[in-house]
Amino acid sequence: MFTRAQRTSSNSMPSWMNSPTGETPPPSARGRKGGGRAHTSSFGDPSQPSWLNESTPRAATTTWTGSGEGDPLLPNKDTYVDIGLTRRQFKGPLGKRYSTDMLCFLLFVVYMVGMVALGIVAFVQDGLTEKAIYLTEGVDFRGRGCGPSGAVFFPHYQTNPDFGVCVTSCPIQGINVDVTLPVLSSAAWVNVSDVIASPVPPAVANATTSMSTTFQSVSFPGYDTIKQGYVCAPKEALDAVSADTSQLNDVLGLYIGGIRQNWEPLLYSAGICLGFAIVYLILLRFGGCFILGLSVVSIQVALVVAAAYVWSLSTNDGLDRHAQNILLIVAVFLVCGAMAYFLAVVVLVQRLLLAGKFLVYGTRVFSNMNKMALIPFAYAFALVAVLAWGLSVAVCLFTAGTAVDVEEAIPVESGGTVTVLVRSFQRNTTLRWLFVYHAFGMYWVVSVLLALVDMTVAMAVGVWYFTPTDRQTKAKAFDVADPVQFSMTTIVKYHVGTAAFSALVVAPVRYIRNFFMYIDDHKEADMTGNWFGQLCSTLCCCCIWCFNRFIVFICKESYFITAIEGTSFYSAAKVAHGLITSRILRIGAINRIGNASVLLGKTLICSATTAVAWTLMANKTSPSSIVVPMVVVALVSYAIAHTFMTLYETSINVLLLSFALDESMNGGRNRAEFAQADFTKAVNDNLRPKWQIVL
Repeated sequence: MFTRAQRTSSNSMPSWMNSPTGETPPPSARGRKGGGRAHTSSFGDPSQPSWLNESTPRAATTTWTGSGEGDPLLPNKDTYVDIGLTRRQFKGPLGKRYSTDMLCFLLFVVYMVGMVALGIVAFVQDGLTEKAIYLTEGVDFRGRGCGPSGAVFFPHYQTNPDFGVCVTSCPIQGINVDVTLPVLSSAAWVNVSDVIASPVPPAVANATTSMSTTFQSVSFPGYDTIKQGYVCAPKEALDAVSADTSQLNDVLGLYIGGIRQNWEPLLYSAGICLGFAIVYLILLRFGGCFILGLSVVSIQVALVVAAAYVWSLSTNDGLDRHAQNILLIVAVFLVCGAMAYFLAVVVLVQRLLLAGKFLVYGTRVFSNMNKMALIPFAYAFALVAVLAWGLSVAVCLFTAGTAVDVEEAIPVESGGTVTVLVRSFQRNTTLRWLFVYHAFGMYWVVSVLLALVDMTVAMAVGVWYFTPTDRQTKAKAFDVADPVQFSMTTIVKYHVGTAAFSALVVAPVRYIRNFFMYIDDHKEADMTGNWFGQLCSTLCCCCIWCFNRFIVFICKESYFITAIEGTSFYSAAKVAHGLITSRILRIGAINRIGNASVLLGKTLICSATTAVAWTLMANKTSPSSIVVPMVVVALVSYAIAHTFMTLYETSINVLLLSFALDESMNGGRNRAEFAQADFTKAVNDNLRPKWQIVL
């Protein structure tokens, strides 16, 4: 069990291997007889020494001393207590499991039931068909759309804010607007062409009206207007008309309407992102470090080319001065981004090289369980389905309302008035406020899906790591027929509550941070005596950001422990905190290594998908039609990329975390029971604190 170099001259154990009570740590299963399947943890064993039992007095837990190592890996019982491994037996990934965090699971189920009920109410409003025009285009006084290129002109926005007519271009001062109106009268059933002397459109001329409506051509005096969204708003009274005109003051509705207007490009972008993710995953599987290096170079080249292209556009004399200045600013930002990226690569090159080294071990796990490729497909399709449903409900919530027809007397240029039936759309403010409930639910369910895919991969990797290697075949001797299917069913069956709890813990911290950032952005910098408030707001933002990063890190490590061991979130968080603070490994670097190995891939997939989606978007000239869809494309593509890249990211993280657990349960450094020799050497060379490897 020990080499000659590890023994003293008297052929006895070195003093640093002795416990404070004179006993040795638990023996490793490597020295046992009985073959490769005799690997069982000594944790919770009746045979473990008394210095690890709860009955051992605190006074006996003094620090080990001996030759060669002044600060051993696990100095006393307190470290084991902090890790949380003395009061229970390590069950491993294949142990019997129970449903964890049931209270949060029930809360999640109740919230989702409310989401479904809200979705049904929203779909009943028929917001995806007829009422969608109130978000996607201008609507005249009869409730008819003006088309994507048309606009609505309000002849009398002061007295009749709901009376608008469709125009092809916004009028100016001195030019009249001629329209044909259905005027209320007591005429009998007649043909429109017999009533109207002036030429009318064929569709109107061939129509037959009721006995109370006749068509009449009238003119309205024009005034200087500017196109604002789908409305021709007056230049000198923009604020006044915005307050009274529902189509102009519904700014958020116009941005949400971009989702309905670009529905097909959004679906196409999801499929495009799926294809990019599959291709990159295949290249990473067979290319490894080469693909990682190629990704670094590709991003740098893309930034430089984009900066040069935008710079060339800014010199185009065909554009106005304002557009040239905007393009010039964008080019400067791209140049600065390229320089910052190059500097970051130079500073973090060691971490990138380290990520390339550990990609080999992630590929090893992936090659032994090829069915792991099915995990991202299942969750990616679920993610796309949830997002499609959520976006549809959002559009329906903003189009919810009722149309009311009211008779109004409209003044005309001739000095008289005509009576017309004006349709006014009254929005449902209650359902719009419920959008906040829906938005938080979408964030929660997407976070749960991303946590579930991480936990599924983590459990599959945990099963692989803690399965002993057969000495004859040199392959993992699994106790289950299909580790991947076993992991997927187990996580969904028992640990949805833990995934929901981890996502719910992070959400309030992020909302609080966003609140302080909002205050910080809207503070009055020129107010005297406000410097203290500005300082406090900035400090709060910094502190909450640090706390948020810590919570995110602990949450991720916690549900990794849950996937490996089947414990609740709180118990897993205690183990994760104990591993981080016990200096078994530089655990803080674990998450960074796994993240660095695939972050470039996520960036490339997200950027490529967003660039392709931009070419598919309709009406790129209107910011309200393009901003929200492009943000949705970026978020969806990043989420889909995460579901695929997590195969490597989570595999590396969980391998290192399992190694730390393995060492902690078997006596300390270099006593991991299930780790392979080359993996142990890689950890010792790159992640072990220097004081632990200098004997």
